[in-house]
Amino acid sequence: MEPKTVIGGLVLVSLWLSETWLPFYAQFRNDRSARIRHDARNLFIGIFNSGIVAVLFSGFAVVAETWGDSNGYGLLRSYSVPRGVAIPVAIVLFDFWMYVWHRVNHAIPILWRFHRVHHADANMDATTGVRFHTVEVVLSYVTKIAVMQLVGMSIWQLALYEAIVLPVVLVHHSNVALPRWIDRGLLFLIVTPAMHRVHHSRLRAETDSNYGSLFPYWDYALGSLRLREDVGAVQIGLDEFDADDYQSLAGMILRTPRSPEPSRLPRDPT
Repeated sequence: MEPKTVIGGLVLVSLWLSETWLPFYAQFRNDRSARIRHDARNLFIGIFNSGIVAVLFSGFAVVAETWGDSNGYGLLRSYSVPRGVAIPVAIVLFDFWMYVWHRVNHAIPILWRFHRVHHADANMDATTGVRFHTVEVVLSYVTKIAVMQLVGMSIWQLALYEAIVLPVVLVHHSNVALPRWIDRGLLFLIVTPAMHRVHHSRLRAETDSNYGSLFPYWDYALGSLRLREDVGAVQIGLDEFDADDYQSLAGMILRTPRSPEPSRLPRDPT
């Protein structure tokens, strides 16, 4: 079993329990069965996508790495960067790509159709961190392998990045009432729940911000950071997709991407 899977599973269980005891939003407080249905759907699609990735890309990644090693292809290989330097450089460069890819998914309408499956979750919690449309996941891994080659990363370096970023993604999607001083302190290092809740806002100006996956620095540097002191007032989700028809497995996979392009609420004046 991959380290990412083990680490992610342990973090997910810990967060699920924390969300039960110390929830930030009061969702599902009086309806445990609704929470179980919600989380089961998100986890099912996450596990299904992991299987698809394993089947489609495991062998391809090995072939790509072998070819890159044989031809000295990629930034880190071309300059023979020492391993101790190559690891942090690879992680930083790859995380920058993830920022770009996330931003592209918001900017290009056809990609947004699939990415909005993730944003349509009005009851965001840790399981939302694995709720992505299969088409988006497949396209993401195609680009990941291409970027892996350009950077000159090895498979294990990519695996290391994913083992680091998955717990962070689960944490910043979680519905845990993290003390504000802890969230502010962590924001110097990683994307935090308060920062990412703004990204899941129903207001487009907020949805189109805070694209970071692991590090918040790209949003700081490229002008896409947006923070709120009253983060508890942020309304999560997408207005057009609140109906149950869009929240079922069939709704996530079939109905949401095929629905007519929504208005995506106008940017607020602030």
